[in-house]
Amino acid sequence: MDLQNEEISARRPRGRGRGARGRMPLTDERNSSSATFGGNAMSNLSDTSHSQCSVQPTKAGPFLCQHDEASSQTSDSQSQASGENESMKSGNTNGSFASINSGSATKKEKIAKAQRTVCQTAMHFGSFARRTDSSGSSVSSLENNCFRPHAPRSTGVDNREKKLGLLSRTGRSFQFNNAPREVMRGPRSCVMARKLSPASQKETVLVTTNIFPLEVESRVVYRYDVRMVSSRRDTSKERTRDLCKGDRDEYDFSRITSESTMRHHKCMLLLRRALEIYRLLNESGAYLYDLSSSLFTNEPLNKDQLPRLTISYEQMTSELQGLMGEVDVRIEITPCAENAHTFNIADYRSSITNDLNCQDHSLRQFFEILTNSSALQKGTHYAFGSGKLFMLNGDEFGLPDKPLNECRTLMTGADKGIRFIDGDGSGIVPALVLDSKKSAFFDALSLPEVVRGILMKNADPDTPFPKLDERLFREFNRKIGDIIRDLRLEHIDNAKQSFVASGLSDKPVSQITMKFPKRRDGIGMVEFYRKQGVRLRPDLPAVRLTSPFGTTYFPIEVLRVAPRQRVPISKQTAWQMKDAIKECAVSPSVRFMEISRNLAALDLNQGARYNPFMAAFGVRISCKPMKVEGHRRSAPKVQYSSGRRGNGLTEVDNKNVPDCFFFISVTGSKANWRMLNKEYLVGAELGYWFMLYDDERDKASVTAFKDVLVRECRRKGMRVSEPDLRNVPFDEIEGFFENLRKKSPKGQIFLMYMDARDDTHDDLKLMEALYRVITQHVHMIRVKEAPKKSATLENIVNKLNCKNFGQCYGIVPESFGTNKWISTGKTLIIGYDVCHPEPQPKHERRLKMAQTQPSVLGISFNGAFCPETFIGDYAFQQPRQEQATGSILEERIFWILSLFQKNRGTLPDMVIITRDGVSEGQYKMVKTNMSLVARAWGIIFRVRYLKGGSLGIIVMEDEVEAIRTGIRNYAEHVGVPDFNPPIVCIIACKRHNKRFAIDTGRGYDNCLPMTVIDKDVTRPDMTEFFMQAHKIIKGTGKLPAYSMPVNEAGLSMDEVQSLMLALCFTHQIVNQAISIPEPIYQADEWAKRGRNNFKAMLKRVGGRDHLPMLSKEEVDWRKVTTRLCYMNSELQLTRANA
Repeated sequence: MDLQNEEISARRPRGRGRGARGRMPLTDERNSSSATFGGNAMSNLSDTSHSQCSVQPTKAGPFLCQHDEASSQTSDSQSQASGENESMKSGNTNGSFASINSGSATKKEKIAKAQRTVCQTAMHFGSFARRTDSSGSSVSSLENNCFRPHAPRSTGVDNREKKLGLLSRTGRSFQFNNAPREVMRGPRSCVMARKLSPASQKETVLVTTNIFPLEVESRVVYRYDVRMVSSRRDTSKERTRDLCKGDRDEYDFSRITSESTMRHHKCMLLLRRALEIYRLLNESGAYLYDLSSSLFTNEPLNKDQLPRLTISYEQMTSELQGLMGEVDVRIEITPCAENAHTFNIADYRSSITNDLNCQDHSLRQFFEILTNSSALQKGTHYAFGSGKLFMLNGDEFGLPDKPLNECRTLMTGADKGIRFIDGDGSGIVPALVLDSKKSAFFDALSLPEVVRGILMKNADPDTPFPKLDERLFREFNRKIGDIIRDLRLEHIDNAKQSFVASGLSDKPVSQITMKFPKRRDGIGMVEFYRKQGVRLRPDLPAVRLTSPFGTTYFPIEVLRVAPRQRVPISKQTAWQMKDAIKECAVSPSVRFMEISRNLAALDLNQGARYNPFMAAFGVRISCKPMKVEGHRRSAPKVQYSSGRRGNGLTEVDNKNVPDCFFFISVTGSKANWRMLNKEYLVGAELGYWFMLYDDERDKASVTAFKDVLVRECRRKGMRVSEPDLRNVPFDEIEGFFENLRKKSPKGQIFLMYMDARDDTHDDLKLMEALYRVITQHVHMIRVKEAPKKSATLENIVNKLNCKNFGQCYGIVPESFGTNKWISTGKTLIIGYDVCHPEPQPKHERRLKMAQTQPSVLGISFNGAFCPETFIGDYAFQQPRQEQATGSILEERIFWILSLFQKNRGTLPDMVIITRDGVSEGQYKMVKTNMSLVARAWGIIFRVRYLKGGSLGIIVMEDEVEAIRTGIRNYAEHVGVPDFNPPIVCIIACKRHNKRFAIDTGRGYDNCLPMTVIDKDVTRPDMTEFFMQAHKIIKGTGKLPAYSMPVNEAGLSMDEVQSLMLALCFTHQIVNQAISIPEPIYQADEWAKRGRNNFKAMLKRVGGRDHLPMLSKEEVDWRKVTTRLCYMNSELQLTRANA
């Protein structure tokens, strides 16, 4: 569980059955690195950003990137010599750009000819542009951004971008406007929308950050690719193994103090030994190694010994011989082929460009490894996950670990990363972002201790563990089996023997027989271990290990939990998570004190003076965090009905707003307001509805609740009749649904269900989807407190109104966003998010079993009767796929536009897409359709993408292109072929490690609501800002980061910020702002609703085998979606997830 974002914000209370916001990580990766100074290797277990692979075009090619010829001259003669002779035979030598590596002039001529053909074809379609290079000469270039240009208004583009070559000289994007779609599928760049200037500021505020600038000297660094292959000696057949591509689950905790893989430890020792034997570096040389395939040095390696080195078994150290066995190892070290071999660490041009296909991440990876090196070499930290470093002994640095219940510990560490920022006027600089981090880890205890700590946590230490009968055995298996599954266990007497458990046996050890190859008859497990001197409990289950070779069992008594294993969210109860979050929710003063101590613990607070690695590469880190000038925006106004126009589903008349509606000002310091003597903007109408309760003993409480509920609904302007109040136990609820639908097959029905159970919510919502009956689930605790607590009652009534096609209030944004606001009926805003299933258990992956749970796309949009009402739906797709499936998006956009046109009477003038945070590498999936195959001209360019994109020669339809296809399909369907609205794409992300606070002189406080930071610490290559709309109640707040990769409408920074701020106020359920825009919040809720409905259905039908299948291995997710979704049903216009 990651507990980095431990603020408690003023947002809507969670409904029943809804978990904490966030996504499960794809895998439980432990990456590491090794750094060496002065020729001596040091164990460095760093989590570094992966090498980013890209191919940069030559100037004549259609992948054209702006490039100053002068930049190709390096100031270091050594780099020039080595660069000419090793691998970069074409292109520059300073690493600013990599180029296509052709081995002969003939191949170059072919490529140049192919590129000229592409350009000529583009000219034929009238899409050829002229621009001027840095020298002033006119250069023909194909600006093939895949988004149609729309004449932007004056938005104040940052002049620095033109100096950096981040924009074309026209500042616009181009596409093949007149070309048919199949011709447009040529090689494309991936250019982000131009960066906007900061917004106009009224009320400024000075904000302290956790960002520390780097001071970098002009030094040349050499990058090499490393490959290691071992070959066994003891077989007649040659058996080789690639040591750089091993099993992530292979551990040896006894030899490595930090939790790296045994393979990484072998690679570190082998590289160290190779440097010693072959003297590849001088004594003054230093190198950084990621323990896999990348090596950085501050001087060129001895080329006389490269590229192939051999380490025989006899040449290995005794430690290596014990780890490797009788093998010989071949090591190949070659200049980096996919990126520049040499680069100057003070030259950031190749790392900063708004064309993602031209970005080289080598420099960022180098800084990541460098800033890990000293702490990891000293053994004070170990790396775990992307940029996470945890302390071996937090007490040493004043950051102690916190013991939790049930054999868990909250361990302290750091979440660090490198980013390039605008700087405070001195120009673009790299900076370290450092945050304090705490995560729950399993205690390294014997398995019997773990079992007792979980099942008998409140018992006296002397209380004996009870004997397991049949019922207790099942309960034991259920509770302990879920914890044991996928946990790495070691033998108590030999830590080298470890494995990942598959679960527990379905029978006790007294019934398990052990078989051996040389014995015909087996021997009971209890008897076998008795002879070994180990007494087993005969009533306990055994630990099971399932593999393609069969199943093996181990007694609980001989195993222990391997150290440093993080507790995943799936293995934590709601109460455990609540306790952990409580421990992590610290004030800003405590948070920034922890950051300062982490900086010292990582040996980064005094720069190169105490850090020999950073001194060797000429890098220093500022001891003080950056301070940046932010500003506070004006809060939007809230709009209610005055009651003079009736309380039904009336059309909102925006022309006569002052005569018909009340406007309420928002309290700026709290981002909330009070609804006193006001009526809902659109009040719902309930003529036929039910209130059902589970337990007959709760009748009095339910009756009292019914009376205050109806009275409050009517007071707020809803037309509500008396409900049909009945006692229906939950076991009989489905029969009640069936009878309702028999009596009223098509009618609108609302049902409120009240019970005290904790496991009925998902089943109730599944029945809502199956029987098309709107439901609201209220826990009996809330039923009993609502008559006494007005806030609880108002929350329930707000939800009831939203579920039944009402709108509680409207929002009037700042003047900047008024013309673009959704109340005009001309702007369509879509939010979507992908909810992934829990990672597939490791034993299932070993057996190559198909994953049962799908990924779920949640989507939300303003297409209901009221222009400001957000509704939505979900759809299922193949599991673990972050990119939304194109066919799903196309289908949903068609549906969204049909509802929008039906309820607005027109098509939208602009489409704004809001997306939950994705990784930087995935911006390309969100941004543009990147085709690598120029089929129209018969050319295939062999290109590799950045990590996070796709690899190989493929055609990838991205999400925005799928949305545009859906728009085009609908336009053709309704006979409006010219309909092509501008698209704006805005990505909001809370899962980052930037922190902001106000320095009061006595400590730090959270930023106030409506605080915005849009300069100095933002990205230089695209529009980015941080904005806090809500009030932080407890803990240290985190300002969500907003980035805008697509801006076809030419919105200004003030317009974007005012629109996103207003969307944070449209939640409806509570009278206050939430932390992220409502369409994104709802999309996430819809995705989770789809996930929970599927789980409930899977349990109902009896497993995966009963799902509709396309083949033996593939589920027909389209049919599953059709059965469970809300699209094209009676409930498609309701906000069912309120």
